[in-house]
Amino acid sequence: MKGLRFSAAAPTYMMPYGVPSGGDWALDRYSAIFMQGTQETLIHGCTFERLDGNAVMVSGYNRDTTIQQSDFAYLGGNAVAVWGYTNETGSDPGRPGVVLANAPQAGVDGTDGEHPLRTTVQNCSAREIGLFEKQSSFFFQAKAAESRILSNVFFNGPRAGINFNDGFGGGDEIAWNLIFSTCRESGDHGPFNSWDRQPFLTTVRTGEPSMIMQWRWIHHNFMVDNFSPQEAIDNDDGSCYYKTHDNFFVYGWQAMKTDFGGHDNHHYDNIYAYVDHALGVDPTLPGHEQYFFANYVVMQGEMVGTCLPQKQMYGNRYFTPSGKLQEGCQGFGGQVSKTPSDAEILTQAKMKLGTLLDISLVV
Repeated sequence: MKGLRFSAAAPTYMMPYGVPSGGDWALDRYSAIFMQGTQETLIHGCTFERLDGNAVMVSGYNRDTTIQQSDFAYLGGNAVAVWGYTNETGSDPGRPGVVLANAPQAGVDGTDGEHPLRTTVQNCSAREIGLFEKQSSFFFQAKAAESRILSNVFFNGPRAGINFNDGFGGGDEIAWNLIFSTCRESGDHGPFNSWDRQPFLTTVRTGEPSMIMQWRWIHHNFMVDNFSPQEAIDNDDGSCYYKTHDNFFVYGWQAMKTDFGGHDNHHYDNIYAYVDHALGVDPTLPGHEQYFFANYVVMQGEMVGTCLPQKQMYGNRYFTPSGKLQEGCQGFGGQVSKTPSDAEILTQAKMKLGTLLDISLVV
């Protein structure tokens, strides 16, 4: 589908909803473009405007869908929703006649392949979404893996810009995006949110069935948490296996947050501008530690927050109005100086993001 304009699709927010997985969301499996059982589908240079529901739904079995150079605006629901099956029921209640094999014996079993893999969304813009369904995002994912969200611009949404509803499979990449003005009609989290409240059996990590997901990568993004700020990256409720590095994050209550059983989250080489404190993390089991190192952290207060052992928290540069830190634990994994100027922060960010920052500041 190339160069097409989609508009005036019917509202779907009163249609049957399903529970995609163990996150907070319920979702209607309807959209202006609905793909199920497809391979190598390309949506290029299309416009999605004034749709009263979701714009694009990548549902069930899908492989290598690409959505690129397209624009999304004034949507009732999500711009792109990616949602697989794990045989919870004999058929999809939202779409009668869609029969699922081997149900209901595999409620957490994703090895049958009835889910999207390798969905790519790149060089797109999205704004003014979630006009009716407030639990909506530019990109939503549940029971899908190896997605790539690259070089997009998203702003003006009621909830998180990107939401991963579970830890199914992993292997996803979020890079070179500009995201701001999210959570405009809700509290909690910020530009990115994730949950991982239930296990899934997939073959993504090693090619063999495993309950352990592959690493997810979040890198070289520019995210501004300027509405209802909690943090730019909210790894909530058990989220694990994230490597977050070389990003520029502006505002938020804390730089790194992982809680309620979250583990194996690594933040390094990031710039955090004007956060309240650095860390809010929970203890983990041995072998599943959190890491926070080589970060540039500009704080509005003097409290680091949670302290990690030195082997997990080191090489950081902290900046506070007083040039001091008030912290109860021994060591804080770095050095502290007075708050730098905005120009100096932007210089650091430009060295990290290059032309992305130039383009973003023009926008």
